Amino acid sequence: MNSDAFVRKGTDFIGVGVVFRDHIGTVLAACSKRIPGCFSVDIAELLAIRGGLLLAKDCGMKVSIVESDSQNSCLNSSDPLELDEFIFLDVKSLLHLTNCGSCCFIP
Repeated sequence: MNSDAFVRKGTDFIGVGVVFRDHIGTVLAACSKRIPGCFSVDIAELLAIRGGLLLAKDCGMKVSIVESDSQNSCLNSSDPLELDEFIFLDVKSLLHLTNCGSCCFIP
């Protein structure tokens, strides 16, 4: 699963998207969505991953690898009281539910 997020200062929304491919690169599913609100880039990237994993769970798809261009989204937050920590924990739970093996930073 490849995920990405779009954040532009001065707007009241973010864009998120995911693409699911098989082992030879054929697109199996894709989704994009506009989410109202002002979010940091890190939270937007986590919301993109979370949305993709929810779609995979709802469709019964197994996710082998999650790829993101946000290195922070693939690492654990340091402060357990930060908002992104709650989203990160939700993502970790969804990674387990979809049998995902790893989350990789892809520059």
